[in-house]
Amino acid sequence: MPRVERWIDRFIVSTGLQLSLLQQQAVVMAASHRVLILSGGPSTGKPLICKTIVALRKAMGKTITLASPISRAA
Repeated sequence: MPRVERWIDRFIVSTGLQLSLLQQQAVVMAASHRVLILSGGPSTGKPLICKTIVALRKAMGKTITLASPISRAA
């Protein structure tokens, strides 16, 4: 996963976005597992994590499917 961690570092620099350590760990988990359930309370950065995961998968040349139980999140 060092390659993914380096990609995250470059992504943060190029976009100016800030990811906490836990958010970065979620992105690494998404890269190393076929299925990931992302949950958390309000203001935990779930949309930012999703944006980063989608960008990572795109950079990897892979596809991604997102699902949400509520229309607002989708």
